[in-house]
Parts: sequence; C-alpha cells; structure tokens
Amino acid sequence: MFGKDWQPARGTIVASRTLRTTGDGMVSIYEFVVDVRTAEGELFRTKVPEPKIATDFKDPAVGDVVRVEVDPRSHDVRFDKHDPALSWKAYRAAQDQAFDQTLRQPPSEST
Repeated sequence: MFGKDWQPARGTIVASRTLRTTGDGMVSIYEFVVDVRTAEGELFRTKVPEPKIATDFKDPAVGDVVRVEVDPRSHDVRFDKHDPALSWKAYRAAQDQAFDQTLRQPPSEST
C-alpha cells in the first residue's frame, strides 16, 4: 500500500546540468534528462536526480544507456546503484585491467 514498487528499466541519458555546487566548488550535484524504457516497452522522458547517498556513483554521460528503476504508478525514476556503468569502482577496475593487458602485449616494432 505504501512505498514504491521499483521495477527494472533502461534509461538513455539525454542531457545533464549542475543542480548545485558546494561553496568551495569541490563537489557538484547533477540532474539528468532520461528517456526511460520499461520492461513492458513503455517509453517516457523524465528528470532524474543524482542519488543523495552514493559514495560509488559515477555520473553518466549524454548518450549512455544505464539501468534505472521505475515505480509504475507514479513514474518516479531513480538510478540503479548496482549498475556497473554507474560505479567508479567498476570503472577503475576496467581501466586497471586494460592497462595490465597492454603491459602484457609484445612491444611495437616502431620503437
């Protein structure tokens, strides 16, 4: 009866803007325009704020397709914080893996 019935969906980032910045200019909070496609195929556009409590949230870029969660009744949308595409830890791990793979390749002949 109360609360949200969050369902998985996909979201394409259409635009973003700075909502506010701390006084020292070190931290900015963003909001995003997202085209959401539900599992049932419904498509709608909405504004999605950056999560308030997210120590591992990597802001998506325009054009990124990410996992979101939708409440079918209210059409409220939030980012799925378990999506690796929205994780700084997953991003850094992928960067480290790519670096290590490059290190294991043979040297180029152009040197």
